[in-house]
Amino acid sequence: MNFFEDSCQIDDKTLTLQVGKLAKASEVSVLGRIGDTCVLVTVNTAKTSEDLDYLPLHVEYVEKLYAGGKIKGSRWVKREGKPTDEAVLNARLIDRGIRPFFPKNYNKSIQIIITLLSIDGVNSPEILAAVTTSAALHISSIPWNGPLGTIRIGCIKANEDDSFIVNPDVNELAISYLDMIVTSTKEKVVMLEAQAEILSEKTILNGIELAKKENEKIIDFINKFQKKVGLPKEKINEEIYNQKIVSILKKDFSKEIDELIKHKAEKEFDDETVKKTLLEKINEKYKDEFENKEILRAMDYIVSQTVRDKILKTKKRLDNRKEDEIRDLFVELSILQNSRFSNFSKRGHPSVIDCYFRIT
Repeated sequence: MNFFEDSCQIDDKTLTLQVGKLAKASEVSVLGRIGDTCVLVTVNTAKTSEDLDYLPLHVEYVEKLYAGGKIKGSRWVKREGKPTDEAVLNARLIDRGIRPFFPKNYNKSIQIIITLLSIDGVNSPEILAAVTTSAALHISSIPWNGPLGTIRIGCIKANEDDSFIVNPDVNELAISYLDMIVTSTKEKVVMLEAQAEILSEKTILNGIELAKKENEKIIDFINKFQKKVGLPKEKINEEIYNQKIVSILKKDFSKEIDELIKHKAEKEFDDETVKKTLLEKINEKYKDEFENKEILRAMDYIVSQTVRDKILKTKKRLDNRKEDEIRDLFVELSILQNSRFSNFSKRGHPSVIDCYFRIT
């Protein structure tokens, strides 16, 4: 991939994306920069594995001491240890946004490594990492239905009016009533993560709308970037489910599907016995015409669609709870006889171990 660099303005900060200079052995590598904070995102895929019925996506966020300008002495243990909690959370933040946009029948192993090269202590590396990852996937050959934009919104209350900050720095976050990260397409919000003091619903909604508006600029920029350096997208089979099996299940096994849904509602995830029985009936009638994984995939699809249609039509969940109704909660204190825990509870500060919590 030839060297190319482009920039766009996000509020008062400049976002720069660069390809063709670092990690050339990777299928795609993109260097992202805001201020003096830099991340390198590499994307690679393995061969197709027909045995997998899920997407083997691996997202890793790698922090380096040198990113903060620290080079330790010779006595420092230089071997890599496990990722920090913050690195794990940042990887999950990115994973949650991008995962739903891969085709359901795509099963190549995908490895996304985000390496923090430099941090200036002002600009958020996780926001830059999410945007750069979106750009890397969009210009790659992987059939990904992006791009996405990710932005952080802060809020400072002044004279009863809400004053929002786009991508607040560390000092601004310290006095902010809101720390909200929004990942979205142009049409809808995909992922939302926030911590806040007590704010009105209107304030939160206004913040989300502002984030979507800013994300549109990022998405337009990534689309423009993709037109310049994007690779041809890999073509895949569009058919996710065997339509013949779907028709057979709907026509000949509707009662069994209803039973499966009923069992799912009663036992939640313990529906393997009912599935196995239905699978045996289908194989017996159609003499192993279809593969088991095709039947199970079609079965899951019909169950999901039936449950979804029922909820939209009746406005009730499988266990007859309304959309806004939660399960009954039951809490009991001082259930352990150990005096140390019991005395602690009597002082009005119950121990976590000394508390029984049940969702009925």
